[in-house]
Amino acid sequence: MTRTLYYCIIMGVLSMLIGSCHASEGIKSVDSATFKAEISSAAVQLLDVRTADEFAKGHLEKAINIDVHESHFTQLVKARFDKSQPIYLYCRSGKRSMMAAQLLVKEGYQIVNLKDGILGWMDAGYPVSQE
Repeated sequence: MTRTLYYCIIMGVLSMLIGSCHASEGIKSVDSATFKAEISSAAVQLLDVRTADEFAKGHLEKAINIDVHESHFTQLVKARFDKSQPIYLYCRSGKRSMMAAQLLVKEGYQIVNLKDGILGWMDAGYPVSQE
């Protein structure tokens, strides 16, 4: 391989790494105890990104449900959430909420993600609501 090709490969890898680091800026992933302390300390924006059926079976009190797989997810969030305050979000296990977090960070939101989702929340013995 020529030096130019090596250079191009190295630059490509570096740009992918820098891009993936940039995507996680603005996202703080926390455990259930930290999440619980932060959402109970003040009026917060709490977003459940699961399906409506999952939400109906149990959710965190005061959470707003917007399914991350809705075609207009970011527009729905923009209509209901203030960019000047962080959004605390969760899903079942933490995967969909991280996907949602990455979408919302691109829109200018600060995100606090429940890294183990509502499953981790319930495993820790914390309550869920069905109201």
